[in-house]
Amino acid sequence: MGAELLAHADSLRERTARLRASLGRDFGQSAELFDLAKEYCLLHATAACLHTYVHSAAALDDPLPSGALLLLQLERIRRQLRPHEAVTDAAVVDEVMRVLRQLHRENRLFSYWQFPLAERGDLTEARR
Repeated sequence: MGAELLAHADSLRERTARLRASLGRDFGQSAELFDLAKEYCLLHATAACLHTYVHSAAALDDPLPSGALLLLQLERIRRQLRPHEAVTDAAVVDEVMRVLRQLHRENRLFSYWQFPLAERGDLTEARR
């Protein structure tokens, strides 16, 4: 995934340079530039997920409990560019569901920063 990320960044840089060369002064107003910006945002989101996962282990008391969560995040972002190519399989989804159920049972936030949530109240009282 890292090599793919770097290759996509290089491709994005090259396509941006070609577009700038071909459009000249009209480069800043082109629809193609908007599409490249959307790709850049996806690339940035992917890098943010990877960096957060890699560096959170040393920074957090309780790091992300499974790499499967990262894989599912990356696949969701990747599907914006390649909607028909899966990265994960059913085993990864099952692992993510296991982690989410565990966090729910422990009343913890579904996040990298897993701190306890407020105690759950009785919903029957809230409905009245």
